[in-house]
Amino acid sequence: IYEVMKALKQLIDPQNLLNPGVIINEDKHAHIKNLKDLPKVEEEVDKCMECGFCEYKCPSRNITLTPRRRIVVRRELLKLKRNNDNATYKELLKEYEYDGLETCAVDGLCATACPVDINTGSLVKRLRRESHSKFANGLALMVAKNFKPVTSIVKFGIEVASGMNSVFGANAMTNLTKGARKIIPGVPLWSNQIKPTHAKGDRISKSNVSDAPAVVYYPTCISRTMGGAVTDQKNIIETFLQVSEKLNINFHIPQNIQNTCCGQIFSSKGFNDAFKHTVNDTVNKLWEWSEGGKNPIVLDITSCTYTLQECRPSLTEDNKVKYDALTIIDSVDYI
Repeated sequence: IYEVMKALKQLIDPQNLLNPGVIINEDKHAHIKNLKDLPKVEEEVDKCMECGFCEYKCPSRNITLTPRRRIVVRRELLKLKRNNDNATYKELLKEYEYDGLETCAVDGLCATACPVDINTGSLVKRLRRESHSKFANGLALMVAKNFKPVTSIVKFGIEVASGMNSVFGANAMTNLTKGARKIIPGVPLWSNQIKPTHAKGDRISKSNVSDAPAVVYYPTCISRTMGGAVTDQKNIIETFLQVSEKLNINFHIPQNIQNTCCGQIFSSKGFNDAFKHTVNDTVNKLWEWSEGGKNPIVLDITSCTYTLQECRPSLTEDNKVKYDALTIIDSVDYI
């Protein structure tokens, strides 16, 4: 069959212009020539074959780099370092800080499409963690230990910003932050999707049905601070409560939720000490609120649910025992 293929090739393409050396090749050593250089990189991503299946899942694919490209750049950095091309290495490393690290959502969606289960976000988290200064880690830990006043300040800021939009026009804050970003690039760009919310704890609903199921509803800090409805529709907290009441499910929103968080904002940025403090404090409170794990706990943001479901390695030994007694459910599964 191979000889027939060679004869057809000679007949159709006598000058060997089409795909020269592909399939039909007279070189006996072709299989060990022109091999792709794939230097060994970090363990989290070293198995990557650069197939690109992950790319369509990445939230930042149209902004900077996809997971595949993040890994390709890591390999290219090693090649440059190996070849002592220090100038290009430093330039690429500087650009990678934003394109490769700062814009990664670390949501793990890339792993859902990867044939070898690579979560590029795991590498990004580690690289972020290693790049933080002692001051930055200390500041993050201080925020974690004073989470209630910090969220109160954020909520107040959102209310003021929304008020400015009401007075000066719907795009007032967007235009203001756009102008500020020209002077200070780190200023966040305002989105009109952000609305203030007024979630309060210590709410209990009792069903009229005997032996009705009971849950602890844990509104995430995102829903509590900026989860207001964009239109006249109900926000996510109000919707959850309405659904629970219609289904005759007893629910309880704890009183002291304002000082708690799943810790995702710290873990995603690589602030490990702040994350450990936050998640241990939250798990301890969840255990109390659920009456020692008797009642399931429902969260309304899937990424926050995932963070708590995967947090066990960061817990103290005492909290691991408490954590194992908990049932943590995402609102999607709950509904």
